[in-house]
Amino acid sequence: MNRRPLLLALGCALLATALLTSTLLAQLPTGTLSGRVNSADGALPGVTVTVDSIALQGTRTAMTTANGDYIFKLLPPGEYEVSFELDGFETSRQAVKVSAQQQAEVSPTLAVSGVTEAIVVTSTHETISGTSQSSSTYETTFIEELPVNRDIRGTVTLAAGVSTTGPNGNISMSGGQSYENLFLVNGVVITENLRGQPFDLFIEDAIDETTTSVSGISAQYGRFAGGVVNTITKSGGNSVHGSLRTNLTNDDWSASTPLTVAKTDEINESYEATLGGFVLKDHLWYFLAGRDLDQTTTSQTLITAVPYPRGTQETRIEGKLTLSPTPSHRLTGTYFDIDEKDLGNSFGSILDTLSINDRELPQELKALNYTGVLSQNFFVEAQYSERAFAFVNSGSKFTDRIGGTLFVDRPTGRRWHSPTFCGVCRPEERDNENLLLKGSWFLSTSNLGAHDFVFGYDTFTDIRAADNHQSGSDFRILLSNTIIRGTDLYPVILPGGDTRIQWNPILVSSLGTDFKTNSFFANDRWRLNDKWSFNLGVRYDENDGVDSAGQAVAKDSKVSPRLGLSFDPKGDGDWSFHASLGRYVTAIANTQANATSQGGNPANITWNYNGPAINQNASGALVSADVALQRLWDWFDSVGNTN
Repeated sequence: MNRRPLLLALGCALLATALLTSTLLAQLPTGTLSGRVNSADGALPGVTVTVDSIALQGTRTAMTTANGDYIFKLLPPGEYEVSFELDGFETSRQAVKVSAQQQAEVSPTLAVSGVTEAIVVTSTHETISGTSQSSSTYETTFIEELPVNRDIRGTVTLAAGVSTTGPNGNISMSGGQSYENLFLVNGVVITENLRGQPFDLFIEDAIDETTTSVSGISAQYGRFAGGVVNTITKSGGNSVHGSLRTNLTNDDWSASTPLTVAKTDEINESYEATLGGFVLKDHLWYFLAGRDLDQTTTSQTLITAVPYPRGTQETRIEGKLTLSPTPSHRLTGTYFDIDEKDLGNSFGSILDTLSINDRELPQELKALNYTGVLSQNFFVEAQYSERAFAFVNSGSKFTDRIGGTLFVDRPTGRRWHSPTFCGVCRPEERDNENLLLKGSWFLSTSNLGAHDFVFGYDTFTDIRAADNHQSGSDFRILLSNTIIRGTDLYPVILPGGDTRIQWNPILVSSLGTDFKTNSFFANDRWRLNDKWSFNLGVRYDENDGVDSAGQAVAKDSKVSPRLGLSFDPKGDGDWSFHASLGRYVTAIANTQANATSQGGNPANITWNYNGPAINQNASGALVSADVALQRLWDWFDSVGNTN
């Protein structure tokens, strides 16, 4: 494959055309800005507060309440300038960073006219939460300066409470299991259905920021017991912006090891491109991104050391439209597509190149999000999303008993002769659907402080459809031994139970799992005064699960309270103390809930081979694998086959 940036540009143009001429398909988790405006004599009501940012379409304005409180909900993450104006007082302007899933606070004290207050500039690199929710946000510009990968994993592992101690180095948070986290991109769940790790539904140069929350998490979030990760991708703007990046690698540029047999002297190229701008300033923005990767190295089989190409050919495309008829209403559509070929794939330790296959791993994400400011103290949000992933051609290309039968060497567990699984059978699908409806109400009182109430409904469906064929023919032969002569392999098939015939038929085809979680939540961020703040939340999750055979296997519900408090001894932000107590409820675990289902799961029936010995004498005449298999099947058929 020899793609060039021109192909990315063409793909982005085609995607832009499709998005602009079709119905809008998430903007993203948003941030909150709030505070209390005071004078030397106390709280100031009636102050006009205005926020402005390149991340915001237009400006938004609010008025402080009788207690001097104000709030801006549903702000796209970014740098904001906040101005405070009231007749008789000097106008104050301050800069603040608003991050997704976090709450920023600006509480100025306005001086009487004649005194000027300077703009306060805040850091743009990272944001540590100032509430009982323990969160940290890292921007892409900061990550690029560090010696870490630019993907979600590289960013998340920088946060406190995160480790890579799960199986195969998987991410664990707050002491939870590695499959108990919630990963989102633009508000869409990208958590892999079985192992709970993030799918790669992103383009590195298109990532804006990533927020990791590990404790004290609001009741708005559920289906996890570890942590929550929100990754936000870039949007368009009132000016055109873009980037182009290329990376070059070569297997031959790396140093050889004593085990290296061969290396591929070929330059591997990867390209990333982004383009954002406007169709109508302040009203309709677009953002496009593409990534093209062609990476090939040389791998080799075990013991026989036969070299073969191993690599990835992949194209990722992202498109986003943001429509804002007024600054109070925003509709965002996101579409993401990955076309990936996994070259030289294999399962387990393999002895020959017949055990490898080239498979496809397509992914797709689409989402529609609406946010609305209905009044100064009432806000609404709705989002619908779908994510799809599939394994295509992942396994043997043959289903007959010669080409599609897998050999497993019993003494070592090494595999050969045919790939594991069936590549020409039904593709495996791992998908999800999610609907979220949310409302927010801001209440400012003279005696009980300010309350930011959030309430809503969240329904999530985990879908997996797979007929888990263990080989192309559904047979595997557990060999007594394997004779290796250079790169030639000969099966040792001996009677008396030393060699076994294993049959793994799919007796009931999968109907697809349907594991649904319906949730209701309410959460109150309560600012009592300058020193004391609280978080009071509760979530109700109801599970309803149907396994791949259509049988109900889950029907349960749970209430999970969330409590938090923050104490600022001086009320000026210099010092603060936080504590939280919460119960978290995980989603239905697909692997466990579907473990006993017959739908799509293989049976396991084994026979002892009692035919004539084949390749018993290593020093004698040896027969090939195909000839040995034919003799084995001749005996098997003579004693009744699977009947």
